[in-house]
Amino acid sequence: MSVFWLGYQYALFGLADMFTLVGLLEFFYAESSAGMKSLSTAISWCSLAIGYFLSSVVVEVVNKASGGWLANNNLNRDELNYFYCYKKVELVNQEQNYDDSRAAKGKQLEMVTV
Repeated sequence: MSVFWLGYQYALFGLADMFTLVGLLEFFYAESSAGMKSLSTAISWCSLAIGYFLSSVVVEVVNKASGGWLANNNLNRDELNYFYCYKKVELVNQEQNYDDSRAAKGKQLEMVTV
């Protein structure tokens, strides 16, 4: 397995970050007051940095707890499939939370309209 197989996912995440941040900054400059434009931009960059840092922390914790599933620099010897299994469990959890929040919001709307 070549490391270049990961290039597709990095390109996809890079494009997603690029389009998300451009839209977010455009929203801040269009909708914020003059004093809040720089503050909201700084908060958005800080939240992105904290997200990347927490991602690194999760990888390190899982790496230490599992005995080194990404300890080598060789993708053929590493257990990269554990990472993708973890991401799948995380995705299912997020989808469940989203469905639960939509159901709760629908019940709130029913109670309001009755």
